[in-house]
Amino acid sequence: MLGKVVRDIKTLRIQGASRIALLSLATLEGEAKRIKAKRCEEFYRKLFAAGKKLATARPTEPATRNAIASVLTALKRERCASVSAMRARAIELCGAMRDFLKRMQKDLIISAARKLPRKATILTHCHSNTVVGALLKAKEMGKEYSVICTETRPLYQGLKTARELSRGGIRTTLIVDSAAGYFMKHVDLVVVGADAICANGDVVNKIGTRMIAAVAKEMNVNFFVISACYKYDPLTELGYAEPIEERPKSEVARALRGVEIRNPAFDVTPATHITAVLTEEGEAKPKEVKRIFRRKFDIEKSVLQKLTEKQN
Repeated sequence: MLGKVVRDIKTLRIQGASRIALLSLATLEGEAKRIKAKRCEEFYRKLFAAGKKLATARPTEPATRNAIASVLTALKRERCASVSAMRARAIELCGAMRDFLKRMQKDLIISAARKLPRKATILTHCHSNTVVGALLKAKEMGKEYSVICTETRPLYQGLKTARELSRGGIRTTLIVDSAAGYFMKHVDLVVVGADAICANGDVVNKIGTRMIAAVAKEMNVNFFVISACYKYDPLTELGYAEPIEERPKSEVARALRGVEIRNPAFDVTPATHITAVLTEEGEAKPKEVKRIFRRKFDIEKSVLQKLTEKQN
């Protein structure tokens, strides 16, 4: 099961930071049930190895890293008398973290929906379960929107956003990515999700987000990020640079003789381009997200570093 889940995450068969984190925790729990060990140290080492495979399945997944690191940090501090006791505690910690993330996601959708204006034309980029959830929840609250979705090349995740919003009764328009600037004059605000939030407030999101944010700033259109605090990456406080994943060239085009093809999956939007981050605790400036994170997560940075360090 572990190998299949890791492959599905790498190939984008499973998408969405929250879904990946929840599935990774469920997989880690399954590994805790299956691991054979004679001593607690051996059990922890094998569970850590499984957690590392999940945490590094995609390089830009701080939500999964944080969830797994939180479980492993708590388990590391336990003084279990036997392997069976450590196994039971690991299973309990994985379940508790899943419940915690689910509550946080639910709180985020409600909080963000309340913060959105009563009526607006909104532009969004890529697909975010959180953004879609917040917009649909806002509609339930009686708010009225029309949404412009970028197609989001090369994998067209924006089509999924458009379908889900349209099915939810929201008037939706699909555009090519390069038309975002053309349509910005018709937009009241931009709303996107996040793959990672850095210590300096910069946000890592789907490639193309930075260009949209720059146009929004130029045209004085508010740019909001909807994200739970577990997307914050505490390693960036230590100078860790959030990696930008390069996807297969075949996603962009077939091989062209004499032409190099590049396919970065993400880019970095500066905090100066972001009006606010809508979190589970309300509106916050980008640099304030780390304060919310620190209050909710107890993670040893050494555990995080070991989860992300490359094998020799």
